[in-house]
Amino acid sequence: VMVYTNLANPVYVYPAAPHLDGGSENAHKLKYTELHAGSLEPFYARCCFAWEGRMFYGDTREGGGSADGGNQHPQRIRWSALYDASPDPSLPGSGYIDVRELHGRVLGFENLDPFLVVYFSDGIVFIERTGLSAAPISYRVVTDHRGLLGTHSVSHISPREHFIIASDGFYILNASGEFREIGVIESDGNYYRKWHDYFFSKVDLSLAHRIQCHYDQVSRT
Repeated sequence: VMVYTNLANPVYVYPAAPHLDGGSENAHKLKYTELHAGSLEPFYARCCFAWEGRMFYGDTREGGGSADGGNQHPQRIRWSALYDASPDPSLPGSGYIDVRELHGRVLGFENLDPFLVVYFSDGIVFIERTGLSAAPISYRVVTDHRGLLGTHSVSHISPREHFIIASDGFYILNASGEFREIGVIESDGNYYRKWHDYFFSKVDLSLAHRIQCHYDQVSRT
């Protein structure tokens, strides 16, 4: 199954599942069930990620007929039932959390064994399984002052480490929730950040969504 989304259009899943309504011959719009009205409305999300048999969606718009309508939930993380892409809350095991500790929006998800990392514009959250059918997901805020600079400014360097270009510098984040700043040198007892000032003085933050980073496992660069 392939799921794709861009926040501007309803989430699509391919191939189409029989219980989903609308869409084209090969792809159907995912629908979100409006809990109060009981009607089907298009479901929008900025990003999605498959983890532990569920689909996760971040920064959602729900209960409206267009991307500009409905209710916007920038801090919402919604997940599906097991082995189902639909965010329909009537399906057992599906649900959502609103991360009230943060005020930015969800930018993306990445696996960091044994967690699912949720990167916000102003913080980072670890998702983990609880083993409980009624509440299968719990979360922990790792930081509420350091977010991802752009949607794609993160890269795996090992199963338990990410390299991130964050809102305040360059870091390696590990599965213990610890940060190690990259590009810091010591000279005569003083510490200097080699790239920080130059990079942040030159980068156009309005184009931060274009920033990409990649780690090559062979050359380790």
